[in-house]
Amino acid sequence: MAVTTLQTAEFIRIFSLRGQNIAWFTGAGASVAAGLPSAYDMTWDFKRSIFCTEQNTPISQYSNLTPGIKSKIQSYFNSQRTSNNPNDPPLEDSLDEYSYYFQRAYPDIALRSEYIERKLANAKPTYGYKVMAVLMRMSMLRFVLTTNFDRLIEDAAALAYESTSKLHVASIDNNYQGLPYIQGQRTPALLKLHGDFHSLFMKNTVEELQQQDEKLRLAFKNTCENYGFAFIGYSGRDNSIMEVLEEALKTTSPFPAGIFWFVRTGNKVIERVASFLEAASTKGVSTYLVEIESFEECFSSIIKFLQNVPEDSKKLLENSNRRLIHQPIANKGKHNPILRLNALEIKDYPSIARLIECECGNTKEILEAVKQAKANILCIRKQQGVVGFGDDREFDRVFPKNRKSIYPIEEKHFSFDDSSIKNLVTEALLNALTRNRPLRWIRKRSNYYIVLDPRQLKHKELDSLNNLTYSSYNKPVKHATNGYIPDTRLQWVDALHITITRKQKSIYLVLEPTIRVARVLDTELRFKSAAFVKEAMAKRLNGPYNLILQAWIEILFGSKTIQEKSFYSFGELSGIDASFTISNVTSFSRYL
Repeated sequence: MAVTTLQTAEFIRIFSLRGQNIAWFTGAGASVAAGLPSAYDMTWDFKRSIFCTEQNTPISQYSNLTPGIKSKIQSYFNSQRTSNNPNDPPLEDSLDEYSYYFQRAYPDIALRSEYIERKLANAKPTYGYKVMAVLMRMSMLRFVLTTNFDRLIEDAAALAYESTSKLHVASIDNNYQGLPYIQGQRTPALLKLHGDFHSLFMKNTVEELQQQDEKLRLAFKNTCENYGFAFIGYSGRDNSIMEVLEEALKTTSPFPAGIFWFVRTGNKVIERVASFLEAASTKGVSTYLVEIESFEECFSSIIKFLQNVPEDSKKLLENSNRRLIHQPIANKGKHNPILRLNALEIKDYPSIARLIECECGNTKEILEAVKQAKANILCIRKQQGVVGFGDDREFDRVFPKNRKSIYPIEEKHFSFDDSSIKNLVTEALLNALTRNRPLRWIRKRSNYYIVLDPRQLKHKELDSLNNLTYSSYNKPVKHATNGYIPDTRLQWVDALHITITRKQKSIYLVLEPTIRVARVLDTELRFKSAAFVKEAMAKRLNGPYNLILQAWIEILFGSKTIQEKSFYSFGELSGIDASFTISNVTSFSRYL
């Protein structure tokens, strides 16, 4: 047998028939929607804390863990590795990273417990956990095992049952109860394999995680021998957990209702999990990889399919904050036509900006101050002060005798069109793309454009546009980059409308070739201008538009061959520059 890949809908149909015979195993990924960090997130939090304290560096400069910052931090730990020393930092993404860095950051168990407790302080059951509790009430979900320390399952069950006594919980402190719960089918039952954050014996470090508590181990193994298993939000990085699963495969008929390992769409399981699934399949166990968008999406979809949901449970769910459900993207196409998209991925962007802590008026007033001083800086007004990029000496000229610090730039800032930080970063990017080039950038209300510099229209860097030819309506056309609107003295030039957007956890630079006309106040001329632009753009069909887009990309990157390039808003300076790394390859889409 082979490991079969399922979509969420296919799993739901199986679950509706076999749900009572499937135990669930939840990992940290199941609690992310509740605001709790995953093991991966905490590992990087530990790394950052260690790096900043040992390097005596303000942690505010590393608040946004961009790929560039992660690389810098990881290089610090890589430099500490020697040959065959077990106390050295583990390799990046190895199974021991979480436990190693947790112990190095907080050597004492009391400190680790306090860290976890702070992370869990405001956690409340999400819609997905409430669905899980409702399924318990319906006897569709009878056993849950988890490596998590939080009490989201217990809190959700208390809401669903309106009682704290219905859920049977076995943890390290009462490990002897785990096996009787499983063998005696005292359901619903929850086994907390690594303890509770109130427990005296939480398992976090390398030594603690190497050996599973023996009594809970027996209960875990017994579950494997008598039930199927659905693993969700769990990566498989705990050696003690994987050992139990691998040992279970040596029994006569393990996982009788199958194995369902949930993975985020587009991701892969780690090598050890893949080997386990292959071994299970070879053993004759029905083994599945189930592709989902998230824990929340999965359980939200499950409850929609089930009938006979108790009315009070329906009310509990209706009063909960529902999660937005991911609509699956169609499978990868294989046929023509090929559609080219006009977005370039921004692989790295500024994670910090300069903060001048001062009381200096509103945005209009500070921009006027910058203009009057002819200062080469970019800035905006925030509640904390002035935030921007540029040479610190320039900031001192405009805003003298004020304290300087750091303002963190986070990924969420790019999700909103009205974000002032997004506008600041956009202007910094435009500065980087046009600096010392035959290009200029302008802002028109909330829109940004790069335009050809009318004084340098024949510049060699613009050859890809100036020498461009294409066919339009079956006629050869020499591309025009500039000119005058007929019967007027209004000049127009080629331009590029620029937008930064965030889609599916990536940041993109969206490019839209267009035309810009000199500003005019006369109403009649404005109508002529608008009509000219509309007609000119209508002639740019798919073929010409594609060639014009490619020509612009070649101008911005200065080459046809490089895959990505770094851009800097100011170049060398004594302060905080804005740097960007951008791929020059746009996305494509094929017909199914």
